[in-house]
Amino acid sequence: MAKKSKRQLAIRRLDKAWSIRVRYGSADEHGQVECFTCGKRDEPKAMQCGHFASRRYMATRWHPDNTRVQCVACNLFEQGRQYEYGRRLDEETPGKAEKVYRLAKQGRKWSTQEILDLAKDVEEQNREIRETME
Repeated sequence: MAKKSKRQLAIRRLDKAWSIRVRYGSADEHGQVECFTCGKRDEPKAMQCGHFASRRYMATRWHPDNTRVQCVACNLFEQGRQYEYGRRLDEETPGKAEKVYRLAKQGRKWSTQEILDLAKDVEEQNREIRETME
């Protein structure tokens, strides 16, 4: 197996930190989160970070408007339930789904350093989230 590049490791680090931020940052006072597309409630560790626009679109991979808590069933087995996801985004703010879609299609080239810097920022936010949950 080939050794991972510095960039691949940076992306993996940020993906993990972002997922934690999305899931734990959405927890209520009882430590529960709700699936954005089906409403299932569970602990953050049992849920996933779902994306409206696929993670392959780097412009929106770590964009707050593109990521929400999803259960495993919706995110994996039902391919993210994109129609329902988009409908819910538009309930939050009319036109949000189209905005995210257009932003995703514009593309974005992240430098490895930008990815690492964002990872550090998100990890710090995660520390703050953990402190408020304790």
